[in-house]
Amino acid sequence: MPYRKKRVNILTPECYAPPGPFVHAVVVGDTIYTTCLGGIDPKTNKLPDDLVTQTEQAFKNIEAVLKSAGFSYKEVVKATIFTTDLSQYDMINKVMEKYMEGNKPARTAAEVSRLPLDMKIKIEVMAVKTSK
Repeated sequence: MPYRKKRVNILTPECYAPPGPFVHAVVVGDTIYTTCLGGIDPKTNKLPDDLVTQTEQAFKNIEAVLKSAGFSYKEVVKATIFTTDLSQYDMINKVMEKYMEGNKPARTAAEVSRLPLDMKIKIEVMAVKTSK
């Protein structure tokens, strides 16, 4: 029988409830795969109107999910960003740099015509625990 690593589903009250049949993240072995998270404030369950505030909150939501599973932004190896306004690329980069703590992961950024719940940005990351 082939070796299989344990899978752990992550749901944290520190992030808004997923709006569908999925979890905030899945951890397999030393790797976490987050759901594409947006800027909904988990305390109010409200989506701010502007892209800047949504971007900040999306990174806070990802941080909450990472922390709940014992990971941090320093361990992120890949980020994927979907936005409805790529003209805000520089602002998105500044917010990302603030949260990544000097880490520079591989990244994809794409403009899309629409996102679920009319969000303006959604972000997913993969992080890997590495030996020290």
